[in-house]
Amino acid sequence: MGICLILQGLFSAIFHICPSNISLQFDTTMMNMMMILVFIKIFQLRHADTAYNAFHVMYVFAVVLVFEAVSLYVFNTAWRLVLYVLFVFCYVLLMVHMGVDIYYYGAVKTSIRKMVPVMVKHALRYKEECLNTKKFILTSVFFLINTFLLSFIVYRASQDPGRSLSTPLLFIGGANVGMYLVYYFVNKLQEICYDEELEQDSTTPTKFMRGLSFIFFLTALVIGVIAGVFYYMKHQSRNSTPPESRNKNELCNLMNFYDNHDLWHFFSGTALFFALVGLLIIDDDLLFIDRGRIRVF
Repeated sequence: MGICLILQGLFSAIFHICPSNISLQFDTTMMNMMMILVFIKIFQLRHADTAYNAFHVMYVFAVVLVFEAVSLYVFNTAWRLVLYVLFVFCYVLLMVHMGVDIYYYGAVKTSIRKMVPVMVKHALRYKEECLNTKKFILTSVFFLINTFLLSFIVYRASQDPGRSLSTPLLFIGGANVGMYLVYYFVNKLQEICYDEELEQDSTTPTKFMRGLSFIFFLTALVIGVIAGVFYYMKHQSRNSTPPESRNKNELCNLMNFYDNHDLWHFFSGTALFFALVGLLIIDDDLLFIDRGRIRVF
């Protein structure tokens, strides 16, 4: 994640040499990879035995990049239809794979031959209740939200056939990572407030580490909101012609040199740094707790 953060600056610089919808793929490459790694990092904290390995993650990332790149260069209506059909198929396949795999604690990673009997067994055994009611509800919400996102993307594509998948892919990744972070934070707070066994082992440094991570994330959120304000007050548009974009230019408002987009980069880069640091230390308060006593959620 640290390397991605550094390369994000480099790839963003490449994009800003000549900002356009085509060169945007340089900027979004590291964004997509960073979001995938953030999800994996958070998930493996409580599911070290069922976390996704590097090969599967890189395959997913490669497919994401291929879809993004192809969407920028395919303009024929028939081929774009084929592209979106494949995109929907892969999206649904990944959504089902992740939902089933997380619900059944890594059953998909074994084999189809071993997975199907496990699913049938639990389906027949639990006729009136779920294997895990809370996880079933959360998995259902995951399916509903992603189905909505997919439907919205397909609808926008039908309204504007020339749109690329760069922004939709970022939107999908950001929405899912955001949902999982909120879920993790809520459970983490419950763990801190109500776990009496862990509280008995708490020391002053441990309590300090618990608060420090949330302070980093809160700081990242505040700075990120400020960055977003400057982003939406930008003085150019890559979707317009050069003369139209220049008409939006204004005098630089900071030290007579930096404009709103510069401030967006300053604040967003700082917010990303604080967020990643908070992510890296979010469970450091459990370093000296026996793994068997750590909650799984």
